[in-house]
Formats: sequence, C-alpha cells, structure tokens
Amino acid sequence: MALIKAESSKRGGPISLRPSAWEILAHLSDHPGAQDTLEGIVEWWLLELKIRHLITETRAALRELVAERLVLTRQGS
Repeated sequence: MALIKAESSKRGGPISLRPSAWEILAHLSDHPGAQDTLEGIVEWWLLELKIRHLITETRAALRELVAERLVLTRQGS
C-alpha cells in the first residue's frame, strides 16, 4: 500500500497518508460541511471519485486506440 507524503502546517513536518485519506480530504475540501457514515463515504464519496477518474482514463485510452486504428468509431442515431 503506497503512502503519499506532504508537509503539514499543523504538525510542522512531513506526514504520510494512504491515497484514500487524500481522497477523503479532497472531498471535504470540495464539500466543507460533508459528513457521512463509513459505508456512505465508500459508496458515495470514494466511488464517485474513482468513477470520474475511470471515465477520464477510459476516454484517453479510447482516443489512443482510435488513433492507432485498433478501434473504430461510429456515430449512433
């Protein structure tokens, strides 16, 4: 499990947090009044973030595949 290090102004030195901790902090930064249960955080906060990331990654992957002519695009009705 990877830990990401950052400087903490409160503690005055580097801190190590797992990626999911940073994701929770990012959500709280975007939604300062947010509160939820453990299950709600996993289901709504973290899953939503992962879905947005997967959409971005999948879009980029599809563009690469189309550029290499490994996948063809077709316009639907």
